[in-house]
Amino acid sequence: MTSNTCNGYSNWETWTVATWLDQENMTEYLEFLAGEFSFGGFVEEIKVTIESKNPLSTDDSLYSIFLSESLRQVNYEEIARNIRDEALLQSEDDLQERINDIDSAMLANAR
Repeated sequence: MTSNTCNGYSNWETWTVATWLDQENMTEYLEFLAGEFSFGGFVEEIKVTIESKNPLSTDDSLYSIFLSESLRQVNYEEIARNIRDEALLQSEDDLQERINDIDSAMLANAR
């Protein structure tokens, strides 16, 4: 049995969408949305965002069939989980930076 994984994602289609989202600088917007929706709602929001940009969605052609089938293969939950986890890591880093700033200020004031 061969593996269909791609660069740490469950398949090529998922990796491609995740990469596109990152290149389109949508990650910051999606990290914001991660805090605004339940996990299921967040997954659906990513899916709607991607599918709404399908330029062939109203076509009845071989190309639209291939594109639509590829989009059905995307694991939107995996993308949502990765974005949410990255947002949490960023929040932890920001919090640690603030704590370090407070510690430095307290040490400076104690002198």
